[in-house]
Amino acid sequence: MSINRRFLLAASALALLSACSRPEPRIDGRWDAILTVNKAPVPFRFDLATAGGNPTGTLFDGDSHVSSTRGSYRNGKLALHFDAYDSDLNAAALNGALTGTYTRHYGKRDRVFPFTAKPFTAPQFTSSAQAPLDGSWRLTSADGKQIWTLQVTRRDHDLSGAILRLDGDTGSLNGFVDGNVFTLSHFSGARPTLIEGAYQPGAGTLAITVDREDHFTGVRESEAEQKQLAPPPDPFGSTKVKDPDAPFAFQFPDRTGRMFTAADFRGKPLVVSIGGTWCPNCMDEAPFLVDLYRRYHPRGLQIVGLNFETGEQAYNRKRVQSFIERFDIPYPILIAGPPDGAATQLPQLVHFAAFPTTIFVGSDGLVKGIHDGFASVATGSEHEKLKQETDQIVERLLAAH
Repeated sequence: MSINRRFLLAASALALLSACSRPEPRIDGRWDAILTVNKAPVPFRFDLATAGGNPTGTLFDGDSHVSSTRGSYRNGKLALHFDAYDSDLNAAALNGALTGTYTRHYGKRDRVFPFTAKPFTAPQFTSSAQAPLDGSWRLTSADGKQIWTLQVTRRDHDLSGAILRLDGDTGSLNGFVDGNVFTLSHFSGARPTLIEGAYQPGAGTLAITVDREDHFTGVRESEAEQKQLAPPPDPFGSTKVKDPDAPFAFQFPDRTGRMFTAADFRGKPLVVSIGGTWCPNCMDEAPFLVDLYRRYHPRGLQIVGLNFETGEQAYNRKRVQSFIERFDIPYPILIAGPPDGAATQLPQLVHFAAFPTTIFVGSDGLVKGIHDGFASVATGSEHEKLKQETDQIVERLLAAH
């Protein structure tokens, strides 16, 4: 063997040994992350921690969090799986940054979003003055067809809040205000949302864009009432039943194949929750319903979940089982079919449009009330209002039993 060939082989071996011994880029700590959705960059907080060589990623929704259930980090490649949303984050660590994708699985299809992150740095502001954003605002879309409620809390430059729509809320929004310009965003594994806006001092209103597509004008709730502006839709007044005198009917199996019908719950007050494991607002509602069940079941209240899932039978059973275990659900969860078939499977409902939808059924089997969407803890006073209203309805159902 020639000297040159021996030299090349030695050099190659040395390079290989050097590569093998090179430490992995450090990933532990807090990151400023961005998920790109329809060209809108949604910023969010993302934490990484490694124990025993296994990484864990954490996403945040206000004071609560969602952590990955398994992961790996080898050769600068990070892979995390989040059971809560059946999602995967895959990214490469290079030059102090993370670049990759976040994929949500829906049984029959995937949604893939570009993902980037850089180590956390404290934001820099150009103005010491902050717009007076605290409080409740009524948001009206440019075409007047969408009317939402925005709750905002400001502490110096820091903002938090939530938007409540008929179908539920955005989850906890977080962001910053710099002078009269502000940004709020949310991503905790699902429902990525970007709110960009400006306070208009002369008019005292907000000019807002949502996900860089939809434009809204915000007016303080107290002023909106004085000006008699159109109110948000009533979540108790949207979905109706065709015949209020006909007992509410359904027939679906649980994850084991056992068939349930509405007649199985007849004779006692019943809360029917229409949702799905893919639905973040349904996840917010689950602990609320579990608490309701534990408080009122000893007095006779029953609850059943009708889940409209996105995959094949085996996938749906697995997702429902995971959902039940995650929230320690003590009442039956039935698998009712695909989400786009809900209106067909429940033909008694008129104008059904929201996941979740909650149906209150008396012991006589008749529908006594229907509520669209769910106001989570992130909505503050709206959540407390919903809790009081739900308790009042349940008390009336029990009193009539």
